[in-house]
Amino acid sequence: MIYQKGDTVIVKLNGTFRVGKVLKKTRLKRGLIYEVLLENGKIVDRCSVNKDLSSCHISRGLTKQFNNAN
Repeated sequence: MIYQKGDTVIVKLNGTFRVGKVLKKTRLKRGLIYEVLLENGKIVDRCSVNKDLSSCHISRGLTKQFNNAN
């Protein structure tokens, strides 16, 4: 799934799930890397849907459920 600037996403960071908004996306050879502003004000510069590209990843299932509920 490809997220656009301003989309709300659920991010798993250090074993905890956080809500954030996409600020920027960058295309790499192996996929997309997103810059996400979390609900606590921190910016995570390397988030990906693919777990192999970064330590922080976007949960597609939880993001879809969260956005459908709102």
